Amino acid sequence: MSAFQIELTEKQWEIVEEVWARAEKETAYLATLSREQRLAWFQEHQYPHPTIGILRSMCLH
Repeated sequence: MSAFQIELTEKQWEIVEEVWARAEKETAYLATLSREQRLAWFQEHQYPHPTIGILRSMCLH
C-alpha cells in the first residue's frame, strides 16, 4: 500500500475541520434517531451530488 501526503493551506484546513465537525454533529444526531427516523432523514437530505449537498447545507447555516 502506498501513502501520500497533501499539504493544505490554512483556509483549506479550516474548511476540512468545519466539514469534519458538521459530520460528527450529524452522526451524533442520527445516532439518537430510530431506524425509521434515520431513513426519513436520509431521504429528506439526499442529494444527487453529495459534495454539492454538503457545500449547499454549509452555506445555509
